[in-house]
Order: sequence, then structure tokens, then C-alpha cells
Amino acid sequence: MKLKPKLMIMFLAAVLITALPLASLGLVQTEKQATRNVDSKLNGLMASSANQLDGWISSNAKVIETLGFVIQEGVPEGELTEEYFNIMKLGSNKESLSDLYYGSEQDGSFMNGSDWTPDADYDPRQRPWYQEAKQANQLTYSDPYLDMMSEQYAVSIAMPVQNKEGTMQGVVAGDLLLSTLTDTVGKINLDGLGYTFLIDKNGLLLAHPDDKLVNTSAADNAELNPLLADMQANPSGQKPFQYNDENYLLFYHQIPSTGWAVGSIISEKLAYAEYYELRNNYILIIGITLLVVLAGAYWIATLFIKPLRSLHGTSRQMSSGDFTGRVQIKGKDEFAELGMAFNQMSDQLSTLFRQVTASADRVQSISGEMQEHTDNTKRIAEQISIATDELAQGSSTQAESVYDGSSRLSEMSNSVGGINRSVEQSVTMMREAGEAMLAGLQAVDHQVELSDGNRQSIDRVGESITLLADKSQKIEDIVSMIQGIASQTNLLALNASIEAARAGEHGRGFAVVAEEVRKLAEQSAGSAQDIIVLLNEIQAASRQSVSEVDSAEHGIEQQVAAVHEMRNSFMRIKQSIEGIDNQLQQVSSATTELDSSSGKIAEVISSVAAMSQQSAASTEEVASSTQEQFNYITSISERSNELAQQANTLAEEVKKFKI
Repeated sequence: MKLKPKLMIMFLAAVLITALPLASLGLVQTEKQATRNVDSKLNGLMASSANQLDGWISSNAKVIETLGFVIQEGVPEGELTEEYFNIMKLGSNKESLSDLYYGSEQDGSFMNGSDWTPDADYDPRQRPWYQEAKQANQLTYSDPYLDMMSEQYAVSIAMPVQNKEGTMQGVVAGDLLLSTLTDTVGKINLDGLGYTFLIDKNGLLLAHPDDKLVNTSAADNAELNPLLADMQANPSGQKPFQYNDENYLLFYHQIPSTGWAVGSIISEKLAYAEYYELRNNYILIIGITLLVVLAGAYWIATLFIKPLRSLHGTSRQMSSGDFTGRVQIKGKDEFAELGMAFNQMSDQLSTLFRQVTASADRVQSISGEMQEHTDNTKRIAEQISIATDELAQGSSTQAESVYDGSSRLSEMSNSVGGINRSVEQSVTMMREAGEAMLAGLQAVDHQVELSDGNRQSIDRVGESITLLADKSQKIEDIVSMIQGIASQTNLLALNASIEAARAGEHGRGFAVVAEEVRKLAEQSAGSAQDIIVLLNEIQAASRQSVSEVDSAEHGIEQQVAAVHEMRNSFMRIKQSIEGIDNQLQQVSSATTELDSSSGKIAEVISSVAAMSQQSAASTEEVASSTQEQFNYITSISERSNELAQQANTLAEEVKKFKI
């Protein structure tokens, strides 16, 4: 960014830093004052309106109180006529009280000051205005109801009347029509900012510009519902709210005598219209002031940078190589001092360029001579470097060959050592294999002994089973004999029973014995049969056991044959291990001798390699020194060339300046 815009921004920023806080403070104070004015005006208006309504309602209540006092103190109930009611209607309350009337507690009679005649069954004691006044025993204001005389919604002001003994005599009352309340409330002047309404203690609308809302609950109104709680809880106050995306203000005040509340809803836009207009004018003035300040800043910045433009032109002339220009000095301010300093700098630069021109010519001459000497030295150093490189290369090749032979011999020695270690491990493993093979032979011999023992045991089991089968057969023969004896005994017992029956009384005892013998014979035959069944099962199991023993003998014979074959295999393995062990012993002896010989050869080659490496290192040091010297000479030659070129360039550049 150029200096002129910077100066303008600085000047404008200084003005803004000074003016904006003052302007903002003025706007804030103006807004606060406007708010105080609106609040004071509308709160005062609501308080005044509440007092006026209170006085108006109280004046109407005084009429009711006066009429009640007249009835109570001066006029007997039987002498009341319509004239008494009409007399109480003065010019001040004739339009507000629609009617005056009286209800008797004794007989329920009703009297009023109009031509309205109630129905024959009309009983004032059942009306809300009568019951509320009787229950309160003081002046009361009823809830709105439909007046039967005017057929309009009204509020009754009622007062109980007592006789001289203090007994309830009746109730005197008067009607305030809600339309009259609406007209009275509507006369409150809000200068077109909003409207005024009146609600009773229960939130019922007593007066409203919209006749359709009169005698309806404010709680059912979307606009008034959020405001109802505050109006019922506080004697006075204000509250901002939004309705249909518009900002409004509520101001309200309760009427002391009735507990009703008069409220005004004001459009915030209209209430603060004067403030908004003042604010807009204030902002417009600030904007115009800023434009004037900006124009002044532009003019001042133009005057301020004019000397700088002259200095800038002279400096551009110098940047093109012309040092003959000078700045015109006017005045004695800082810009004049800057111009004088600039002219002095120009003079000094002119002197400096003259000196540089002379120095450039001298450097150009000396650099030419120096370049010639460095070229000769470079050629000599290059020849020495080539010879030294060839010598170093030969020494390095010899050292590498010796080192390569030493490395290969070391590798061979390591290989021989590895073979020797492998042979020793193989010998150890073969010995372990021989020991394992001997253990296997012992296990095989033990298995042969066990197999022979098993075969002998099985042979003895077979003999025992065969003997058991023979014994079972003999037992079966004996049991068959027992069955035959039992059958014969049974027949003999049966014959004995028959003979005993023939003998009659003398053979009865013998018959009993014969019967018992027969039963024993049958039991013996049954037991013999059971024994035969068991013997058959034993014989079947014996035959099965004989078969299993034969199979076991066959298996043991196969196992014995396999064990013998295994023992033969172990013997062949033993012979092979012994042969391998002998060969490994020979290989181990040979590798030990080879390892010893390779160690001696390695020592000799290591000595040769060390001397070759020392020789190569010395040759390389000489070659490195020679190469470094050649590089220095080359660098000097390059710097000489570069110096000569720079001297020529400097001389050409200096010639471009006009001094």
C-alpha cells in the first residue's frame, strides 16, 4: 500500500477513534432517554387513567350508597316509589348508570326507576348481584352478566341495606353497561399508538375496542393470554412482548376500588418513532462528517507527499545510472533535511564510482598476469599427479591380491574348522545312536521273554477252560439223573396218594406225607432244570473262550515273529554304526592336520598382506597430497579467471553511470 492511502487511513482512524465513542455514547444516552420518556409518559397515563376510572366508578358507587342510606334511614320500604330512584340520577351519572333498583329481603319484591316490569316469578334474592352483596355485607361489584332490563351486558354495583335494628332489609343496586365502560376507557388518549382495555379480577374483559371480545376471558385471547398473569399479580407495571412478529409494550395499572386493571398495548415502533427518526438523523450526520473528514484527509495527504514525489523522481533517475540529478530544497522542515541528505549521498556515490573505476582497471591488469602464472603451475602439477596415481594404483592392486588370498585362506580354514566340528558332532551322534540301539535290543529281548510268558499263560488258560467244559458235562449228566429220580419220585407219591385215598380215614396221614414228597420231587425237578440251563450257558461261554484263546495264541506267535525280525534289524543297524564311526574317526584326524597347516599358511599371508597394505597406504597418501595440490592450483586458476571476468564486468558496469 502506498503512503498516501496510509496517511488517509491513519487520519481517518484518529478521527474515528475520537468520534465513534462519543457518537455511540450519544446514541446510547438518546435511547435511554427515549425509553425513560416513553415509560414515564405511558406509566403516568395508565396511573392517571386508573385514577380517573376509579373516580368515575366511585362516583357511581356513591349514588348507590346514598340511595341505600336514604332507604335505610329515612324512607320505609313500603313507601319507596319510582321517583326516589329517578331523583338519584343526576346529570353526572345519568348516562353512566343505566338503572337503579332495589330488592326486598322480606318478600322478594323488586322496585326500579324504569318502566321495566319483571315476570311474576322473578325473585331478586336469587340474582347474583343480590347474593354477592348479601354475602359480602358491603358494597360489591358483580361479574358481567346479561341485564334483563337493557338486554345488554352490565356490571352491577350493589350495597346491602339494613334496618335500624341491624337486620338485613334488602339490596340496592345500579347497572354499569359494558358498552359504557368501553366508551369511557376508549376516551383514554394514546395519540394513536395503540389501544386500551379493562379486565376484572377474574381476567374477564370488561372493555375492549373490539366489541366481540367484551365479556370474554383474556386467557382465551392469543395476544392477551401471556400478559394476564402479570396484570393479576402486580398492581402496576409494564412488559414487552411479541405478537404476529411485531414488538409491543404493555402498560397497566389496577383500579383500587374494584381490583380491576386498565391496560394499554402500544406498538413499540410507534412509541419510539421519534427516537428512531432522531437516531437515523444522527447516523446521517455522522456519515456526512466522515465523508468531509475523508476529503480533508485526501487533501492533506496530497500536500504531505508532494516533496516525497520529487525525491522519488530523483531516486528513479539515480537507479537508471544518472547521478547528475539533485533534489530541489524548499523550506527548512524534515523533508528539506531529507533532500539535503539525499544530495550529499549522491555526491558521495559519484566520488565512490570514480574510485571504483580506477580500482577495476588495476584489478583487471593484475588478474591477467596472475592467470598466466597459474596456468603454467597447473600443467606441472597435473603431470606429477598422473605419475603418482599410476604408482598408487599398482600398490593398491598388489595389496588387494594379497588381501584376497588371505581372505580365501581364512575362508578355507573356517570351512575346515566347520568340517572338523561337524565330524565331532557326527561321532557324538553315532555314539548316542549306538547306545540307543543297544537299549532297543535289550527292550526287544525283554519283549521276547514277555511274549513267551504270555503264550504259556494262554496255554494254561486253554487247559483250564477245557477242564471246565468236561466238568460241566459231567454235572449235566448228574442233573439229568436227578431229574429222572425226581420224576419217578413224583409218580410214586401220586400212587401213594391214590392208595391213601382208598384206605380212607386210616390213610389220611400217609396221604399228607405223599403230597409233601410229591411237591419236593417237583421242586427238585425244577431246580435240576435251572441247573441244566446254567450249565448250557457255561458250556457256550467255554466254547467262546476256547476260540478267543486260539486267536490270542495266533496273535502272540505273530508278535514273537515280529520281535525276532526287529532284533535282526537292530543288529544290522549296530554293524552300520560301527562302520560309520570308524570312517568318521579317520575324517576327524585328516581335518585336524589340514586345520593346523592352513593356520600356518594364513600367518605367512597375513604378514605379506600387512606389508602390502602399508605400502599401498603410503602411496595413496602421496597421491592424495599430489591430487590436493593439483586441486588447489586448479581452484586458484579458476578464481583467477573469475577475478578477471569480474574485473571486466565491473569496468563495463561502472562505465554505464553518468558522474
